[in-house]
Amino acid sequence: MKRGREENENGKRRESEDMGHGPHGEKRVKGSGIMSSELFESLGLSDHTMKALKQMGFEYMTRIQAQAIPHLLQDKDVLAGARTGSGKTLAFLIPAVELLHGVGYSARNGTVVIVICPTRELAIQTHRVAGDLLKYHSQTLGLAIGGSARKEEAEKIAKGVNLLIATPGRLLDHLHHTKGFIYKNLKYLIVDEADRIMEENFEDDEANPRHIAKVKFHSELLRFIKINCLDIHEKQDQPKQTSTFFEFCKADKGILLCTDVAARGLDIPAVDWIVQYDPPDQPKSWSNCPGEGAEGNDLLFLIPEELRFSVNLRKLLAAKVPVKEYEFDEKKLINVQSKLEKLIYNNYLNKSAKTAYRSFILAYDSHSCKDIFNVHRLDLQAVAASFGFSCPPKVNLSIGSNSSKFRKKVRRVEGNRRHGFNISNPYGRECSNQGPQFIRY
Repeated sequence: MKRGREENENGKRRESEDMGHGPHGEKRVKGSGIMSSELFESLGLSDHTMKALKQMGFEYMTRIQAQAIPHLLQDKDVLAGARTGSGKTLAFLIPAVELLHGVGYSARNGTVVIVICPTRELAIQTHRVAGDLLKYHSQTLGLAIGGSARKEEAEKIAKGVNLLIATPGRLLDHLHHTKGFIYKNLKYLIVDEADRIMEENFEDDEANPRHIAKVKFHSELLRFIKINCLDIHEKQDQPKQTSTFFEFCKADKGILLCTDVAARGLDIPAVDWIVQYDPPDQPKSWSNCPGEGAEGNDLLFLIPEELRFSVNLRKLLAAKVPVKEYEFDEKKLINVQSKLEKLIYNNYLNKSAKTAYRSFILAYDSHSCKDIFNVHRLDLQAVAASFGFSCPPKVNLSIGSNSSKFRKKVRRVEGNRRHGFNISNPYGRECSNQGPQFIRY
């Protein structure tokens, strides 16, 4: 969520910068925050690269750039970790471009550098930065992502792409089926967001439609009550996702709704608030959410039974990010709730609300932290109310086959000492004496 851009003392709007540029519109000052006091010119880069960097507005390196680039220029393997917005994209692209320039690779040499990105949106951003960096070089650049025209990609790859940026699935497709794809000269393999790509359920997440229904419902609801918003999810075609992303980046203010998969690794400028309606699958995912590296606020919703997640979150973040807890008086929602239920009752939104409700429960059941996010502890009445229903709607669910096994596991771990979680007792044992709420159809 973005507010209007601030103005400086000269009355000019402070424009936001894209990925690899200032993080989310903040001016980068040497020695402050993510910045180092090291100059790019100290690296001995080619004139073409230095000219591009100066045109992009860079003089000093960020800390991750100062630490990683010298080792990469010496052809060393590097494993680096950095938050979104810290300049990691240039940290791996600059050495890659210097390699291509130094040897004098051309299109006939095929692909020399491959950058793998977990999502299409991140790949597009990386491709954009690479294009700026290669502006004065003769080497070729390509993009291969799901949802775009595969035939056109294949034709370009066959002609010779020295630096290829791709998503995993589309890269594998071209490796298997694109004739003329020359990669025998591959020197650099760069995996961005490697922790994400290496997760066991990465492919399942990419194809998981469960969060998409919630994005569609909430965007339809906001538009119905005259609140302008944009939405991005995996079911949209690539041109739609790309145009929506850049529309939001250029907007003075606005709201963007997206799934966690679509949002992963995005560096969106000038974001004031990140609102996570659903908890991430792991606490570490929260610490890498969009907006990291810039001043802003992150809001995470938890129900009382999920408070142990906040304990884990505090341990992970330590003193790096202040965490504040707020209790919300549900009485303030009485008027809003009645209006929402009336709106959903006899409206085209009813169908999408029902689909979103079902998707929420299925997604909740797939959460990896089942000791905290146990679908059988959910208050279905409260969940239904959040989607505008006065009582849980009848939907086809396939949940419950593992509930008995899970309760036995909880019983072994907790013994007979069980106490319900609540605001005043976030560390207590949980009560699991209620039976399953779901019927397997």
